[in-house]
Order: sequence, then C-alpha cells, then structure tokens
Amino acid sequence: MSTRREELILRLLTQYYLNVADQAEFGSNTIVLAELARVVTKSLETNDFFPPTAKPWEQGEPCYEGAFLEKQGDHRFRVHHQRSYADNPGVCAERTSRDYDDFDSALRAFLHAEWRGAFDGERLTVKVPHT
Repeated sequence: MSTRREELILRLLTQYYLNVADQAEFGSNTIVLAELARVVTKSLETNDFFPPTAKPWEQGEPCYEGAFLEKQGDHRFRVHHQRSYADNPGVCAERTSRDYDDFDSALRAFLHAEWRGAFDGERLTVKVPHT
C-alpha cells in the first residue's frame, strides 16, 4: 500500500471525509481490514488513542463524540464510546468502554461502532465517486 493511500485512509478514518481531489486520487471505494489495521497500528505507535484527538472525557473539557480506541499495553486495548448532551457539548451524557486482549477484536469493535452500515467485519465500503 502506498504511503499516500495510507494518508488518505487516515484522513477518512479521522475526519470522516475526503475532499473531491482526494476522492479522485483514492480510487477504490473499499478498504480491506488489513489496510485499516496498518493505518491504525501506525498511529497507535505514537499515540495512545485512535483517533489521536480522542480521549476519555474529563470535567471541564469538551466531550469527544463517538467511539475510539485506547492502547493500554502491547496486547491490551479498550474501546470507548462517548456522547455529550446536545445542548451542552462540554458535559458527557453517556460513556461506556470495553476491554480487549487483542488488537483485531478491538479494531473490529471500533469500526463497527463508528462505521455502522459501512463496515462488514472485513472491509469498509465508502461512497467515493469515480472520475
């Protein structure tokens, strides 16, 4: 996989969007699990959380919305789910977490939570127009 494709996958996973130029360059609308795992693993080498901007909510801080992965050790991962109140994004309304003893299970749980309907357990299918 090219470094540029990895950059685009990372952008898609963290921003949920590719601009028109990136969509054209991206090409395929399918990202297989191995590609997703490679990008997330690479990010977790330098960050404890994926997406890197995510973290468990703390009083007085904005609440990250959605699911995110936390690396807790070589083979321990936690998947968090958080949401804030609609009228008060600085307060966490609900949060849950679940621990996993392997990366693959944690990654699948994260992808199922964040990409409902687009992740089938083996691949992520996104709407990328072909030019």
